[in-house]
Amino acid sequence: MVKSEKCNEYCVLPVDTFIEQGDVPKSKVVIIIHLFYIDTLSYYCNYIEHIPSFVDVYITYSNDFVKERILYFLGGKRKVDFIKKDNRGRDISALLVASREILLRYDYVAFLHDKKSIDRIYDRDVFNWSDLMWKNTIGSEEYISNIIYMLAKRKDIGLLVPPIFVGNVLSYGISDLWGENFTNTVELCHRINVKANIDVEISPISIGTVFWARCDAIKKLLMYKWRYEDFPIEPMSRDGTINHAVERCLAYVAEDSGYKTSFVINSQYAGYRLNYFEKLLKDYFYLDNCEPIYKVRNRVRIKKLPREIRNTNNYRKNVYIFGAGRSLENNYSKICENSYVNIVGFVENDVDKWHQVLHGINVISPQELIHKDFDGVVVSSNKYYKEIETQLVLLGVPRWNILRLYQVFNKAVCYALPKLKWCNYPRKVEHRSNTIGLYVIAHKEFCNAKLFINNPYGYKLFFTGENSAYLGIRYHCEYEMLENDNIADFNLLINECTAIYWMWKHSKVDIIAINHYRRFWKKEGNSDNIINNIVHADDIQKYLSEYDLIVNEPFVREEYNGICDQLYETIDDVAFEEGWNIMLDVIREKQPDYLVYFRQVMEGCIFYPCNMFATRKEIFDEYCEWLFSFIVDAAKRIDVSNYDDYSKRVIGFFAERMLTVWLMAHNYKIKTLPMVLLDDSELVEEQKCDE
Repeated sequence: MVKSEKCNEYCVLPVDTFIEQGDVPKSKVVIIIHLFYIDTLSYYCNYIEHIPSFVDVYITYSNDFVKERILYFLGGKRKVDFIKKDNRGRDISALLVASREILLRYDYVAFLHDKKSIDRIYDRDVFNWSDLMWKNTIGSEEYISNIIYMLAKRKDIGLLVPPIFVGNVLSYGISDLWGENFTNTVELCHRINVKANIDVEISPISIGTVFWARCDAIKKLLMYKWRYEDFPIEPMSRDGTINHAVERCLAYVAEDSGYKTSFVINSQYAGYRLNYFEKLLKDYFYLDNCEPIYKVRNRVRIKKLPREIRNTNNYRKNVYIFGAGRSLENNYSKICENSYVNIVGFVENDVDKWHQVLHGINVISPQELIHKDFDGVVVSSNKYYKEIETQLVLLGVPRWNILRLYQVFNKAVCYALPKLKWCNYPRKVEHRSNTIGLYVIAHKEFCNAKLFINNPYGYKLFFTGENSAYLGIRYHCEYEMLENDNIADFNLLINECTAIYWMWKHSKVDIIAINHYRRFWKKEGNSDNIINNIVHADDIQKYLSEYDLIVNEPFVREEYNGICDQLYETIDDVAFEEGWNIMLDVIREKQPDYLVYFRQVMEGCIFYPCNMFATRKEIFDEYCEWLFSFIVDAAKRIDVSNYDDYSKRVIGFFAERMLTVWLMAHNYKIKTLPMVLLDDSELVEEQKCDE
């Protein structure tokens, strides 16, 4: 942790009660907020709504659409003023250029900004870090008032910063915070005439540029004549810039002005943080049969381990290298230099390379991984890392056992790889006769419907939507959506999810399998008979004796910048924007742990399409309990009156992608099957031939 005489305390304040009764001390208080990312605006606007009325609020922005969306989300609940800034310098120029003249008129200032991950591996940590900073800076109206009371009472404190973040990957709180920024921070302090004790052995306290301050305490930083040209143009380097120096110099500026810096933390988060650090200490120092177990990845310092452990080969990690192309060849010798890594095989998507020998080691297919014992997979391709990571996760490899190429050069990272808890070994399941609901979902009349009535293939016809009762009677359908507990009225908005809901609530079978009236799974092999080419009930039983789920082969959309962009291209852009924001809101409210997986799927290039899947009823129920905790709420929130018929289904399109989100978050063993699209004419002709 940080060692500094100028920061030796935590100020723990209640978040839901006032520490003082009566009026807040009469002071001029302003909160400056810089917002840039459109997809997270609704989250931050929830905080802005409860800022006390006696506090002035200014929001800096660079894009006019951002301003429009902020006004939309606030809905007149909170008066704010806007400052437009150049798209240069990010949040630091928002503070020191766009807001400088305003800040000099106030006694106290709070500054906050949004954050977004630059890499999928950081998504969860970046969201949690942002959540930490905002909750501990403007977490509630009472909390904001308590901070102002404390600043008025404690004349010695000039700067309040939220606690330093500790996550799984971005573990700042237990690492050196200088990075490549010691020299540029010293140079910055010299430029603005700040004299402070800056020691390279002592980490800076302020990181993230979210804080409360007396304006007098940071006046030297504000009085400097900053310009947008002082900051780098985009794309900005990840480290070593003037921006990184500014966030680290704040406590030194306050020290030069005669003030102390303290951490500020709300009482609820303090309890969570205490529990977290207790667990962290146990994970760091627990020894099981003399084998050190370090669960905080890439922060273990090998030099601190006992020499006899450091020098043994008994703890080498067995890894597969995914990708046997040019990148591997360029780095293979360097990988081999890491004495904590043992390369046990190569993995390739290229069929022509399967079962070849490279560097004396076999090349296997991705599917073969599920039969192997290993500690991690190193992805050699940086360009296709996200797609390969998604592929591996869907195969069942936990995300924390997947490394980028540069990470394998760090011995500490490899040493800290957790033991793979692999669930995808073929399971010997006792074969038993399960009742199965192999449903064909339809929303309208179709000419081959009779083919699925009293058929020998195990299919059961299931109609959805407003005509479901009529169609069910006409075709003697066993299941009618309008009976019992149902959400049939939402069929226009969430498509076949209305049928899935009914099956969840009412079906008593052991296995649920879902096809569509035109889309079916294709068997492995070919038959002259079209209907024999599609998977039947017996096939489902057989597959699920070894697998948890059957799904379609994934759609890969590399020509787009992600599944999100692919969906955006197919529907009305306004409908997409509204649907996107609603989905972010409901997942954040109802299932916040899945927000990171939702964004990973939407920003990736792979998903399992069409809501076609088969699984045991217990897994099906778990999925439905999760899905319907938010998807109906999303359908209720959207106004589709101005959209075309196709775009009205925007929430349904997002719902279709939720299966992939669920699978990414769970370690199921899945079987993928190709999907065949059969039109009515093919099945009708086949039916005539059979007769």
